[in-house]
Amino acid sequence: MLKNYAQLIGLLVVLIISVVDYIIVIDISLSILYLLPISLTIWYSTRWFSFLLVLISTVGWFIAEFSAANTKNLVYAAPVPQAVILTAIVIGFSIMALMLVAAMKLAKDNPTLETSVIEESNTP
Repeated sequence: MLKNYAQLIGLLVVLIISVVDYIIVIDISLSILYLLPISLTIWYSTRWFSFLLVLISTVGWFIAEFSAANTKNLVYAAPVPQAVILTAIVIGFSIMALMLVAAMKLAKDNPTLETSVIEESNTP
C-alpha cells in the first residue's frame, strides 16, 4: 500500500514541478527539485517505476525548459546541442540518484557485502 502511495505522490510532485517550471521565468531553473520525488519513489517503490519517473521528469523538464511561454523573444545560440547536453545532465543526475538510493536501500535491508547472503535473502 505504501508503494502505491509513493508512486502516486512521486508522479504528482513531478507533474507539479513541471508545471511550475513551465510557468516561472526561464532564468530560474527548478531542475534540482526533480530529485526529491525521484528519491522518494526509489526508496518506497519499485525500481522500474522509479526509472519510468526519471524519464517522465526528464521529459517534463525538457518541455518546461524549452517551450516555456516566456521564451518568445529569447534567442539561443545553438538550441539542439544545448538541449542534448542539458538533457544528458538531467538524466545523469537522475540515474545517479536512482542508484544511490537503491544502494542505500540495499544496505538497509542487507547489512553485509557478501553477495551470496544477499542472493539468499532475496531469492523467492
